[in-house]
Amino acid sequence: MSNINFPQAYVGCGLGIGTIGFTMVTFGVSSTVSCIMLGRLERPMGRVALLTGAGLTDTGLLVTLLLWQPQGGCVWLFYVIPALWGVAEGVWTSTMTCG
Repeated sequence: MSNINFPQAYVGCGLGIGTIGFTMVTFGVSSTVSCIMLGRLERPMGRVALLTGAGLTDTGLLVTLLLWQPQGGCVWLFYVIPALWGVAEGVWTSTMTCG
């Protein structure tokens, strides 16, 4: 999600370029909140569990994006994908930079 491919290829074509900013805000907010929350959960849960969950989330999202045909009828999915991607990014950020 750190590059422009998802918003350009999926959101821009499915919902229009006017909503790209909203999906990027969704990614940024979920990444920030999860980085703060998961940074505190790292000690009790363990780094390996968090990284495994983030890896599985990223893999699931990549498979979803590979198989998904974007349509305007499922607007919620255009926001859930960046939100989940932001949560996984928050895990990577909080576990890899504060270690």
